[in-house]
Amino acid sequence: MKKSKLFLLMFLCGLLPHIYGMELQQPINISGVVVDETEFPLPGVTIVIDGTTQGTATDADGRFTLTVPGENAVLLISYIGFQSQTITVGAQRTFRIVMVEASTTLEEVVVVAYGTQKKVSVTGAVASVQTRELKQSSAANLSSALAGRLPGLTALQTSGQPGNDVVNLYLRGVGTLNDSSPLILIDGVPRDNINVLDPNEIASVSILKDASATAVFGVRGANGAILITTRRGTLGKTELNISVDQSFQQFTTHATRVHSWEFAELRNRAYLNDNPNALAADMPYTQYMIDKYRSGEDPVFYPDRDPFHDYFRDWAPQTRANVNLNGGTDRVVYFLNVGYLGQGGNFYTEPKSFLGYDPSYSMNRYTFRSNVVLS
Repeated sequence: MKKSKLFLLMFLCGLLPHIYGMELQQPINISGVVVDETEFPLPGVTIVIDGTTQGTATDADGRFTLTVPGENAVLLISYIGFQSQTITVGAQRTFRIVMVEASTTLEEVVVVAYGTQKKVSVTGAVASVQTRELKQSSAANLSSALAGRLPGLTALQTSGQPGNDVVNLYLRGVGTLNDSSPLILIDGVPRDNINVLDPNEIASVSILKDASATAVFGVRGANGAILITTRRGTLGKTELNISVDQSFQQFTTHATRVHSWEFAELRNRAYLNDNPNALAADMPYTQYMIDKYRSGEDPVFYPDRDPFHDYFRDWAPQTRANVNLNGGTDRVVYFLNVGYLGQGGNFYTEPKSFLGYDPSYSMNRYTFRSNVVLS
């Protein structure tokens, strides 16, 4: 009788947890990183164990650590402006969580001066653009790619020469009498221009336009500030991205062609306007000459030239290739980027094999950037 009671007691002790939906498990330590769709770390993301008040929040680099009761624990991840997620821990111990922006809200995190801030709490005039928007433009110059994408930013390009297409940037017009260019900071370091930056290297571009937003820069921020944050590696498996873009450039406008016979007729009309009583024999071009130009039978003495296409091409090719490597472990997080930009010119020139040198306007640009963080 005593043995049967002991067996019944042991049986109930093992069965009760299953009756109430519980399993006896050991606590598990998990860690991870939370980023947005542009691989930008998100600070302050709330991570709570479902059914409890136990949780944590990500740090400034988007990282978190948490102790959960077992593999069946469910994590609730939420952040203002992003869609909430639910994740079951399972056998995984390291997580890389990508938050997706909510379609009904604005982007929440923007770069302000020497840090980041939620957009809903920004009181100064700040605008930002992300990598995916910059890559939509085929412009060889990053400054040109920003034109029309950030309110308050004006871009003036005075030359289209490959490699010399410098763009002047102005924020809300001209603020000073001498140098009216905005202050440019790339990862907090002042730079003169951003023309040679590859859009694939950039995580975000923010512009600070008014006095309250640029006060921290003092007099150097009198014409506003452009803050550029380059991409960083993210915790997780190594990702290799390869992209090749082919585009063609042409002049925005060119003169409408005037044929030789049309020029002759217009020249005769101009002469007749100045000399109303002039005879046909006095005209600069006779009807015989006009007919010869029109027929094209004598291209030597009566040619029909097209000066524009004698000197310029209709299209100039442009090729952009990019390879980047992104990933990280608990010890190292890395982002490597290699880019190439080849831009042809619109001028017809003699070939290099004939002249011994290349007189054409063209550009071959190679870029390399690496961001490696050891922990």
